[in-house]
Amino acid sequence: MTKSLATRGNGSRRRARCCLACGRKRISQIGAPQVRIRQSDVWWANLPEPLGWRPVLVLTRDSAIERLHWVTVAPLTRTIRGVESEVILEPDTDRVADRCAVTLDSFATVEQILLP
Repeated sequence: MTKSLATRGNGSRRRARCCLACGRKRISQIGAPQVRIRQSDVWWANLPEPLGWRPVLVLTRDSAIERLHWVTVAPLTRTIRGVESEVILEPDTDRVADRCAVTLDSFATVEQILLP
């Protein structure tokens, strides 16, 4: 381990992360393996107001996620308005717990490390 990594904070601090779609866990501790964020995964994110803490769908393509610190996400909501900018997700086919909509008129870009 290089000196810069060894002195980079308390190594005992762990932050559990999970993917809503498959329940995978990952730990953001230096040297510990992490689960990759993938396009079409659903994660929880704290988005700017008025959206706040909510599930989001990762829109960034897989080949770019590996090279970027940020990913583009779209919020999910159970309030389905029936507008053209929504994509409806069903529990039977789309790996979500409840029927919901991806709101594509208010997407955001967030740091990957902030997706718990």
